[in-house]
Amino acid sequence: MEKPRIGIVGVGRWGSNIARVLWELNREDLISFEIVIDVDIEKAKNIARKYGVKRYSNNLIDARGLDGVVVAVPIPYLAKTALKLVKQGLNVFVEKPVARSVAEIKELISAVKEKNVKAVAGFIMRFNPVVEYLVKNIKRIDLNVVELRRLSRRPPSARRNSIILDLAVHDIDIANYLFRDANAMLIKWYHTRIGDDEVIKIILEYDGIPVMIHVDGICPVKVREIDVIAKEYFIRGNTDTNVIVYKTPYEERIVKLSGEEPLKKEIKEWIRLLVEGKSMSPTLEDALRVLELAEPILKTISFQHAGSYQKHF
Repeated sequence: MEKPRIGIVGVGRWGSNIARVLWELNREDLISFEIVIDVDIEKAKNIARKYGVKRYSNNLIDARGLDGVVVAVPIPYLAKTALKLVKQGLNVFVEKPVARSVAEIKELISAVKEKNVKAVAGFIMRFNPVVEYLVKNIKRIDLNVVELRRLSRRPPSARRNSIILDLAVHDIDIANYLFRDANAMLIKWYHTRIGDDEVIKIILEYDGIPVMIHVDGICPVKVREIDVIAKEYFIRGNTDTNVIVYKTPYEERIVKLSGEEPLKKEIKEWIRLLVEGKSMSPTLEDALRVLELAEPILKTISFQHAGSYQKHF
């Protein structure tokens, strides 16, 4: 496969951003961006016109004949939409968290195996320069504690989803990625609602090393940090500014990282899988590992949906 034919299903706030990346890859002659699909036909039409895509639709059946489809619909419909496409024999890129439950994602994994198609999960933080730096440079044997913070006010539309499925899954996956060969355990968690959003604190453990995760939708400023506390050093990485502060008892260094846009790197890695049959893309099994840690928390939280979703595929 030299230049895969790609479509996208779901062009809301994040899906339209993915569509922009697909358009850039089309201009670079890496893919052929073929169709935009959304239940809101006007939205599909507008995105298609914006990026010069010839076809748009509100029907999944029109994805037939493509080599791959990005699934970027709202969280409640991710697994169901991906499953319908997989059953058509289509390769898929499914945005995080891929599914709402372990049962949903296991059904999708089973269908992927049955149809012998390629499916990846959209965990964009693996392609963040700070996360890439930490994966390459920290030595697990020296680690004492890792802390991750993801704080900021969520827009009203995002509050319809549990903050665990919307945001905390990013940090659970980062922890899984940093400790990818270790046994993961969910130790404890704290959850509360403040105003019209949520605060969640999670403690995981990887072969005895604790990982603390703090996520909220109420902080008036945006905080995106990863702290690594080791025996002989301290690292604070800002995944928003891509700056690393490295400290020891004897020195302090600041490392400024740069590189290609993480979303573009992520989509290109999926395209490489379609073309070459190999890539570093997160797998559905990676998403399953995240949900296995998150589901016990989700089952204990009575989350009241603020608003309702429209019918989706």
